[in-house]
Amino acid sequence: MFEFQSVAALAPVVESRGGARVVAEQGVVTGRVELTPVQRWFFAQDFAVAGHVNQSVLVEVEAGLSPEQWRTVVRRVLEQHDGLRTRFFQEDGTWQAELTPRTGRGPVARRGPCPRTPEEAREARLLEVAGAVQAGLDLSRSPLLRAVLFTGLEDGGRKAPPRRAPPRGRRRLVAGGPGGSGDPVRAGPAG
Repeated sequence: MFEFQSVAALAPVVESRGGARVVAEQGVVTGRVELTPVQRWFFAQDFAVAGHVNQSVLVEVEAGLSPEQWRTVVRRVLEQHDGLRTRFFQEDGTWQAELTPRTGRGPVARRGPCPRTPEEAREARLLEVAGAVQAGLDLSRSPLLRAVLFTGLEDGGRKAPPRRAPPRGRRRLVAGGPGGSGDPVRAGPAG
């Protein structure tokens, strides 16, 4: 690993030793599944509103990303990650999990927080929308992901205030799902 630090560098020197080949389903998996250990722990905590214990991420993407391209990205993430299409429900007092099929309607919204409004109002609107989207997660309904593409935040290169709002000049998205602390996690610049 230290000599070949990338897959591209490692590939020419890898030997095939004829081990057992694992063939696994690569399509969309659906149906009931057992809870993972962390899911069992999570539901054992008996949170008053389990869906409100979630994680949000604020990510910066290039301004040229169209809403349709963003929908395609989110749809493909949901296709690849079965866990995001999970719904949780109680049956006979026991928590159950079910992987649901893809739906035609994705968890994507597009919002423009009024670029002509003062910076503080834009920041407040972004936080208001992000909070509403995050609070709207329902563990009994799939998918367990919401993604909002914020547009209209371009400002000609000025810096945004630290911590509370993302750097402006590019589009942002907020993605939320269960499993985190509920506090926003901010990613650095796209690229």
